[in-house]
Amino acid sequence: MTLYIGGLGVSEVLIILIPFVLWCIVLVDIIRSNFKNNTNKIIWLLVVILIPFVGVILYPLIAPNQKLKASGNDY
Repeated sequence: MTLYIGGLGVSEVLIILIPFVLWCIVLVDIIRSNFKNNTNKIIWLLVVILIPFVGVILYPLIAPNQKLKASGNDY
């Protein structure tokens, strides 16, 4: 039994869906995170929105060094 969504098979849907979900996760993380410099947040938002594939790959590699450490009081 094969599942078709709009003429696409399961593998094609996953190939489209997985990068989109990763992109959404990165955007939410950027918006919710506190950066040492607010300019970095704006730059990361622009990079991820304008160059999604590059931004999604570079953000987890570079951005953790630019974020403030969590104080434990965040809800």
